[in-house]
Amino acid sequence: MNKMTTTQSNQTIPTQPETKHEYTKEELALYKLLYQDLNQAEESIEFIAAFGKIFRLRTDPSLKERPCEICATIGTLEDNTSQIISWYIFACVNTSLPKYIKNFFLETLELLKKIHGEKLKSAYSAFIYYFPRIDQRHYNRFLEIFPVYDELKQATLQTSKQSLKLSIDNFEKLIEQLVDLDREDLAFQIVVADKKLYHSFIKKLLSKQKKRLASLCVRWFKLDHKDFPSMLTQLTHSMIAWMVHKEKPWQFIEDHFKKEPEFLEFYTRMKQVSTEVKRDIPDKLKNLAKKPMSKNKKDIMKPAYQSKLDILDKFKPTEEILELSNSGTYLSFKDFGEDIEKEFVDNVKGDAWEKAVACLENPKAIGFDCEWRPQRTIFDEKPLQLLQIATKTSVFIFDIPQLKDKPAFHKLLRDLFSSKEVLKVCHTADGDIDILNKALVGCQPIELKNCIEVGKIYRDRYKNPKYGLKDICQTIFGKPLSKFEQCSNWSHRPLRQAQLHYAYMDAFVLIYIHERLEELKSQQSELFRDKTLDEDELSNYIPDEWDPEEFEFN
Repeated sequence: MNKMTTTQSNQTIPTQPETKHEYTKEELALYKLLYQDLNQAEESIEFIAAFGKIFRLRTDPSLKERPCEICATIGTLEDNTSQIISWYIFACVNTSLPKYIKNFFLETLELLKKIHGEKLKSAYSAFIYYFPRIDQRHYNRFLEIFPVYDELKQATLQTSKQSLKLSIDNFEKLIEQLVDLDREDLAFQIVVADKKLYHSFIKKLLSKQKKRLASLCVRWFKLDHKDFPSMLTQLTHSMIAWMVHKEKPWQFIEDHFKKEPEFLEFYTRMKQVSTEVKRDIPDKLKNLAKKPMSKNKKDIMKPAYQSKLDILDKFKPTEEILELSNSGTYLSFKDFGEDIEKEFVDNVKGDAWEKAVACLENPKAIGFDCEWRPQRTIFDEKPLQLLQIATKTSVFIFDIPQLKDKPAFHKLLRDLFSSKEVLKVCHTADGDIDILNKALVGCQPIELKNCIEVGKIYRDRYKNPKYGLKDICQTIFGKPLSKFEQCSNWSHRPLRQAQLHYAYMDAFVLIYIHERLEELKSQQSELFRDKTLDEDELSNYIPDEWDPEEFEFN
C-alpha cells in the first residue's frame, strides 16, 4: 500500500506508488483536474494508484462494473480507508470534473455503503466539510450514504455564527438570511433535520427564484407539489429560458405553447426575443381573447391560436419548411423509395387499422419508437402520446390516448413485442416498454423479446459517445435525421404534418440503420474513424433534450 502525504489544506493524498503503473490519458487528465483544484502542481502524484486502471471513457461497457472492483479493494484496507473515501467524496463534488466521472464516484460510494457501511463513518467529517460543494441534485443521495443530519446542522450553526456573523436564535429567520446570502446549501443543512421548517424554506427559495432546489426539496420531503403553484410556473419559465438558451427558433416555442397563452406572454418579455416576435405574438393573443367560442366540433379540434408552423405546415422536415436548411438536406422518405405506406391509426376500425394488422401479422423485423409530451418539471410523468412501428415497406403511428384501453390494440402489441421470431429494432430501449405498459389500460404487462438497440451497438462497436439518431444517420447515410420536432408538444391534436413526418421517420430509419450496421460488422470501416469526442467536449456537452433536474435558467 502507498504511504500517505498531508498537504497544507489538511487533505491526505497518496505519494508516488512504489510499483510503476501504466496510466491512460483519461486517468492522467483526472489526476490533473484533482490536483489543480488542490493547488498541487506535481502531476506525477497519482490519486488512485492503488486501484490500477479504473477509468475509461463512458463508452466503455464495463464501466458500470468498476465500482465493484474498487469496493472489494477498499474492503481489504485498514490504515488509509478514511483518507481514500475522503478522496472519493472530493471527486464527487469537484465541479471541474465531467458529470459521468462524478456519477461514477457517487455510484462507488453507494456500493461502499452497502458493502462496508461502518468504514464510511470514519469519513463523516470530510463529508460535512465538502457538503457546500455538492451538486444540489445529489443532496439526497449523499445523505442516504452519510446520514449525519444533526452534525450538518451543528456545522451550519457554527459557520453562521462565527463566519457570517448571523444570529442563530430563530431558525426561520436564520434560514431566510442564509437564502438571501445565496447560502441555501447551509439553510438546507438546518431544514433537513426539522420537518417544521420545510414549507417556509421552500417558499423562501421560490421568492428568490431558486426553483430547482425548491422542487427537489418538495420531492425529497414528500410534499404535494400542487401546494406550490408558483413553483410549477417558475419551472415552466425555466424550460422556456432553456429553449432560448439552446437557440430553439421562436416558431418552435410559439407552437409548443400555443394553447397556453400565459407562457407565450412570458416568452415575449424575455430580452433575447426579437422585436418582430414581441410585436407579432401579443397582437395574436389580443385577437384570440376577442374571438367568440365556437361550439362546432371541427372548430374545437382546430387550434384557436395558429402558430407559424401551423400556417406553413407540410409533410417534410421542419428545418426545410422554415428555410433554415436547403431542400434535401435532411433524410426523407424519398431517400428510401416512393412505395412506403404510412398510416395514422387512432381507432380499431377502418382501413388504417386493417392495414396495420395485416402488415404486422408476421414481419421479419420491425423498428419502433415512442413520443411523449416533454417533461416540464420533475413532477410531470411522461404521458405516452405515440407509438411508431415500421417495417421496410410501411410505417404506422398509433395514437395512444385513443387506443390505450382497446383490447384489440393490446393483443396486437403483445403478439408483436413478445414474439421471439420477430426482431425488434430500437435506438435505445431504456424505459420505452415500461412507459408503454404504464400507458395501456387494463392490459397485462407486455414483454419485450428479441430486441436490439442500434444506438448502443454503434456506441460500443465504434467507441463513439455521439450516438444519437441524427449523428448515426449522418455517418451511415450521408444525411442527418431532422430532430427539430423531438421536443415538440406531442399532446396537441391534430398533429402537424411536419410532426407526423418526424415521427414516421424516427421509427422507419431504424430498420435501415440495423441493416447497414450488419453489412459493416466485419469491416474496418473508415466511416467511424475520428468520430469520438475529447474530454473537454464531453464535460461541456449540453444535451438537446430538456432535463428539469439538469439545468436552472432565469
